[in-house]
Amino acid sequence: MEILKIGGPDNENQIILDAERGRFEFYGRYMPQKTKEFYEPVIKWIEEYMKQPNRKSVLVFKLDYFNTSSSKKFLDILMMFHELQQKGYDVEVNWYHHSDDIDIKEAGHGYSDLVEIEFKFLEY
Repeated sequence: MEILKIGGPDNENQIILDAERGRFEFYGRYMPQKTKEFYEPVIKWIEEYMKQPNRKSVLVFKLDYFNTSSSKKFLDILMMFHELQQKGYDVEVNWYHHSDDIDIKEAGHGYSDLVEIEFKFLEY
């Protein structure tokens, strides 16, 4: 599978999905006006990855902000990886947050509880 990159240094967010490395990265601020259209290629790409996943998948979330509709999409993505974990695959989630950003940290704890995946919480 080809690497999927959305956004970049000039945008407020970036997504990098790399099947070869088993690495899925989400950086920045997420406030898309058309949430379904924004996340559709991401969801489809991950669905394709799930057909032949690596033994280990690493998700990296280094978020500054996300709106409610993005929150739902992140939950959908995490649930997909929960299902993969249930099949015996190794899933690691690295959840980065600023030391003073309690909201982002708490959001990560909420996701971790909902999807029953243990997150690594890392300050930056």
